[in-house]
Amino acid sequence: MMGFRLAIGLFALAITGTTALAGSYSAGGYHLPHCDASNVMSAVAGSMKRAQQAYQNGLHIAGLSNVKQSRLDANGPSAVARRYCRARATLSDGRTRTVYYMVEQDAAFVGIRWDVESCVAAADKWRVYGNHCSTVRPR
Repeated sequence: MMGFRLAIGLFALAITGTTALAGSYSAGGYHLPHCDASNVMSAVAGSMKRAQQAYQNGLHIAGLSNVKQSRLDANGPSAVARRYCRARATLSDGRTRTVYYMVEQDAAFVGIRWDVESCVAAADKWRVYGNHCSTVRPR
């Protein structure tokens, strides 16, 4: 029985350690990186690059500026903590667009770290993220 408790304790420690490494920024007991964290901004740019390969127009985010947090939902009715953000994206063709993104706790593979969902306004022509990126904006 003692070996079983030790195994469970080590497993819990491993999970906690993995989650803590996912982001060292605390928000209401959750570990969510801030909107302007380099790994979050890299994930935002990477998601557009992957999507644009499907659209085949080659646009990508060349830079992000004016990063702001819109809202933080932690310890609310949902068990998932969310940080809603927006920024100005300079696209590879020189145009600027607003990009909305949401950082979610426990949303990645097997729910042990955070993940990012992002939407560039006016680039979501099939409204995958709803009208004017509504699914990644605070309600």
